[in-house]
Amino acid sequence: MLHKDLFENYISDVRPIHNDSLPIEVTIQFWLKQVLKVNERDQTIRLYLWLELYWKDELLTWDPNNYGNITEIHIPAIKIWNPDLVVYNSANMNVEESDMEKNVVIKFDGSVVLFRSTITDVTCNLNLADFPFDNQICYVTLASWSMDSSKIQLKPIDMNINSSYLELYVQHSMWRMLGMRHKTFLKYYDCCVNAFPDITFFFVLQRSPSYYIFSLIIPSTFITVVTIVGFFTPHSTTGENTEKVSLGVTALLSMAIIMMMVSDEVPGTSDVVPLIGKYYIGLIGLIFAAAFSTTVTLHFQLRANVGIRMSEHLRNLLFIKVARNRIFQFFFTLQMKKRSVKDMKNTTLLSGLQTANIMMNSHLIKSNLTQAFLKRDSLLENSNSYYNFKNYNDNVWKLKENFIYFENEEIVDSKLRQVFYKILNHISDISFIMKHEQERRIIITEWQQAARILERLLMLFYLFATALFHVIMLTNTYNEISLSDEVLEKIKK
Repeated sequence: MLHKDLFENYISDVRPIHNDSLPIEVTIQFWLKQVLKVNERDQTIRLYLWLELYWKDELLTWDPNNYGNITEIHIPAIKIWNPDLVVYNSANMNVEESDMEKNVVIKFDGSVVLFRSTITDVTCNLNLADFPFDNQICYVTLASWSMDSSKIQLKPIDMNINSSYLELYVQHSMWRMLGMRHKTFLKYYDCCVNAFPDITFFFVLQRSPSYYIFSLIIPSTFITVVTIVGFFTPHSTTGENTEKVSLGVTALLSMAIIMMMVSDEVPGTSDVVPLIGKYYIGLIGLIFAAAFSTTVTLHFQLRANVGIRMSEHLRNLLFIKVARNRIFQFFFTLQMKKRSVKDMKNTTLLSGLQTANIMMNSHLIKSNLTQAFLKRDSLLENSNSYYNFKNYNDNVWKLKENFIYFENEEIVDSKLRQVFYKILNHISDISFIMKHEQERRIIITEWQQAARILERLLMLFYLFATALFHVIMLTNTYNEISLSDEVLEKIKK
């Protein structure tokens, strides 16, 4: 009976109000249940929402005393007038599949409560400049599609409480809800004279970067550190550090493989370069610079193999101003290889002089020449002076004078004279070879030490650059966002 009396002359397409010049006031209770998905590429967010709509239907009233003290009834929502509220920034046009309306609760005084559950994709201008350490402000705008402010008025259920919207919120594994706030707006369109009211619910999401830290940042950091530590590796057995160039190239290839593996995880955008993109560009730049720097030290060693002398300016810069500077003494603990020319030459030529001494003894004994014996002692004294190697030319010239004296005195037979000349020629050749060999070793040692000092300088530079780069990239990444009126109005525009 009650249902028949209420809906006998009821038209659901007409606003249920006696005075058509007055608007219907609709109160909205908004519940954000869950953030289902954030699509950075499409700039959309899928939300699970609960809505409670309260309004007064002046055509659906009755006296409970006349109907068995019935104070409320439940009927399907499609049988009565409903405010045509829609999500204005929805990215999903198929509302019927995502929106669920069952029954409405109607009380005897005409109060109507409608419960709606909806899953919708809303557009959101995602700022990916700080990805993956980013905060995002998104919003849901609820408004009537066809009725302006003269026909309908919208207001939240409580203007002073904003945290209640998140009482039923289920946290997302990647996104953390920081806060929520609502604000009412009046929007004017060219089609209509009156403004259209809407209620916009703003919320702040913070991305959890754990996944990206462990899958992207830490592996890339390890690759960079291994490349920088490569400056500590000793030289190879050939005295060259070509393997360090291979290490830099391998690191670049590893970085490229990691970027290919995780490229689908990084959102594509042309507006800004994400923070993680800048991070990878910086790491690749550091690795490339480190690999290029190793070619400089390799060039130093190649100059040593060619036998090019080091300039005095470079020698003073590296060996005096850098290596002996107290600030760098802790880092440059390099001992210059100072093998003296005397020690190196005595080791090689001592056996040759001893052989000459034995040959001279054998022939002089056979000759039985006392004067030759005395001259031989004089020759050996001059030869012994050869051991100190203070002056190659002087020693060799003195040895020649002794041989000439033997020849002029004619106290030495022809065989002994031939032996003397052979010894003289061999000693001259050996002294010439050892002189140039020692010079070559000195040149090689200088360039090797210069390369090692340069490596230490580059190592300190790249360690400092890597640490500074990580501090700049990974600190102060989260920007504080306040839901002030100025910020909300700027976002809504």
